[in-house]
Amino acid sequence: MDQLTGLRDFITGEGRTHRAETGGDRSFCWTVASGKGGVGKTVTASALALLLAEKGLRVLLVDSDLSLPNMHMVFDVPSRPVLSGYLAGTLALADAVTPVTGSLHILASGQGGLDHQGVVSHFLEKALSDAGAAGYDVVLVDSPNGFDAAHRLLNRVSDAVTLVTTPEHTSVANAYAYFKLLRAQTRELPVSLVVNQVRDSQEAEETIEKLNKIAEHFLKEKIATAGWIPADPHVQDGLRDGCLLRSWEQGTTFMLFMETILQQHGEIPVFDKLGKGRLQAA
Repeated sequence: MDQLTGLRDFITGEGRTHRAETGGDRSFCWTVASGKGGVGKTVTASALALLLAEKGLRVLLVDSDLSLPNMHMVFDVPSRPVLSGYLAGTLALADAVTPVTGSLHILASGQGGLDHQGVVSHFLEKALSDAGAAGYDVVLVDSPNGFDAAHRLLNRVSDAVTLVTTPEHTSVANAYAYFKLLRAQTRELPVSLVVNQVRDSQEAEETIEKLNKIAEHFLKEKIATAGWIPADPHVQDGLRDGCLLRSWEQGTTFMLFMETILQQHGEIPVFDKLGKGRLQAA
């Protein structure tokens, strides 16, 4: 069985023994991560969340970078200083989230400076716990950059992790470093790879080969490849204008490739519960 097949099987409900159980119904937690900033992690997480919501899932997209939050800018929604109230328990999750569509809500603090690991850890634990009770099918977490205690906690509670890298050398090195961190915690957590901002398929394949050559040599394991994304001027235009996803239309290069990447991940477990079938393009 290859890695991607294993990832698909895991996501459909097999062998989630790595995760600490919290009791009761719990949202599926999918984390998008990278060891380096500027690789398109936030954009990738946002696009996946939008596509999942379009397919009928109730999605909570969490911006877990409390020091430099930017999710509100991606979706062009107001910056709301709600985090302190939510963490203190004086503000319910329903009042802390911002609706983007009927099925997609974001939890983004809109305020910087909260970079203490204890605050981050508490924020993640509370958000993941409350989301299940609130009926969210999927919690998609935009992980902060780097490697620290907050990342180890996030890895522990995640059901799957997608690493985002670019062909640039330091980005590949940091993607391997994050994968190494994951495997130091557990061999069971499914991990997939997305290569962003590539010129063509050849550059994508070379990047995947380079990263997996290192991973196979040192960790005796390749990373399941979910796909690659070419550089798309729509993304840069949207970032510049401060209204990224609202300016996208189905059919842009980036969104077409993101649809393929979503299909590659197989089935999200709640999809069967909803009777929606596989994550396939309409």
